[in-house]
Amino acid sequence: MAELRAEEIRGILLRAEEIEREAALGGQTQDALVAAAEEAGLSRESVVRALQERMSARTTFGVGDWVYARSADRRYYPATVSQVHERGYDVHFASGGEATVPADAVRIVELLPGAKVEVPWPHWGWYNCSIVAYDARTKMVKVSDGMSEQQFSLVQTRQRPDLDDRERQIRLWATYALFALGGTAFGMVLMRILAG
Repeated sequence: MAELRAEEIRGILLRAEEIEREAALGGQTQDALVAAAEEAGLSRESVVRALQERMSARTTFGVGDWVYARSADRRYYPATVSQVHERGYDVHFASGGEATVPADAVRIVELLPGAKVEVPWPHWGWYNCSIVAYDARTKMVKVSDGMSEQQFSLVQTRQRPDLDDRERQIRLWATYALFALGGTAFGMVLMRILAG
């Protein structure tokens, strides 16, 4: 495969940007863009990452856009924007509810390979999985738990809540405390066995 010069890469990425502007990036357009970039010599991983970064940078949405909106349980569920206003967005959750959410409680629906979503995995409940593929026409998401793959409707997906610094710190200290208690208990049992 021929080595690409910086000018050629810039040209490819500029063309990708044009494609993005010409059509809202649905699953089929994303796949076509990735395939075209692979033909031009760019790795699939690099193009998918660039798409994820570009789509994550988007902060405003319009009426009818699919988003993940934060619910009362702090998790993000699929919803469509029904109204845009100064306070944020009115959304209609795919599962049926409606809410007014601030702009920082709305995420773009990133259904690119490698992105993470939670799904109701059979016999396990909600499980964090990696997306393998998304069919925009049927709104079906194929995910992997690392050992097997399953398909779920977009409506059956959700995203984890963001943890603030305080919550991260609490979880870290709780983990340390559990290890310390476990180590202490193990040490006490071991000493009892050795002493007896």
